[in-house]
Amino acid sequence: MKRQSKGDFIFQIAVYVIVALLCVMFLYPLIYILSLSLSSPEAVYYGQVTFLIKDFSLEAYKAIAGKMEIFTGLWNTAKMVVIGTVLSLIFTFGLAYALTRKDLKGRRVITALCVFTMFFSGGLIPLYVVVQGIGLYNSLWATILPMSVSVWNVIVVRTFISSSIPSDLEEAAKIDGACDFRIYISVIIPLCKPVIAIMILFYAVGYWNSYFYPLVFISPSNTDAKTLQLVLRDILLSDGSGAIGEDALQYKMRAEAVKYSSIVISTLPILIVYPFLARHLEKGMMIGSVKG
Repeated sequence: MKRQSKGDFIFQIAVYVIVALLCVMFLYPLIYILSLSLSSPEAVYYGQVTFLIKDFSLEAYKAIAGKMEIFTGLWNTAKMVVIGTVLSLIFTFGLAYALTRKDLKGRRVITALCVFTMFFSGGLIPLYVVVQGIGLYNSLWATILPMSVSVWNVIVVRTFISSSIPSDLEEAAKIDGACDFRIYISVIIPLCKPVIAIMILFYAVGYWNSYFYPLVFISPSNTDAKTLQLVLRDILLSDGSGAIGEDALQYKMRAEAVKYSSIVISTLPILIVYPFLARHLEKGMMIGSVKG
């Protein structure tokens, strides 16, 4: 067995120290927020929580669970994530595969137009006019379609298909009598599992955290179409309104605790899903970096 040099040993120790510090930096905010959400409102309000839970309490979660609109928001957000992610995958992979086909006329022009939209756009007002003009305003479709395709993701998928899937497979499938759609479904998609997992993660997180489009395109009076992010916003803004004296202080303390419990509720589903997709993350992030 080759003996480790002194320089390699020092480098290895330095790597372990840096990784440990990064873990502390990333884990501390998560644990701190969780501790705040599970501590008593009084301890949170007066800054008595530094790291671990202080006076364990579920009052903040009870305050959120007691509002029925939270479940409507969860349902709407779940629909937005599932429908939006499926549509985004269909659009992204369809466009990316089309741009890899050398026999596609105008392929370079289409690619240039797609890249152009990454740097220039019409802005919010034209988008609002279009959404309202086609009748999507005040519906979940208004929160899904405007962000259904990311040009950056299209480029990533196109690079993966071009660099990782040999063109010989397509030619062999054509010789066997497969049409273009059959090749796409039976050959290309099964070989894209790593990048599919990455795209699911990217799009699902994007839809779950979406706040701006629902805020713009969902009417404040339409409680049946509000997403989770909007419901949590309303809870934070309305909690304590109209209270005076000692009741006002109680409301303020509860509102401070609710703030952190809402962060946990918004983050927890993604943290649960992430480990199932993490094993594909490294391979997906290395797309196109090495050929041959």
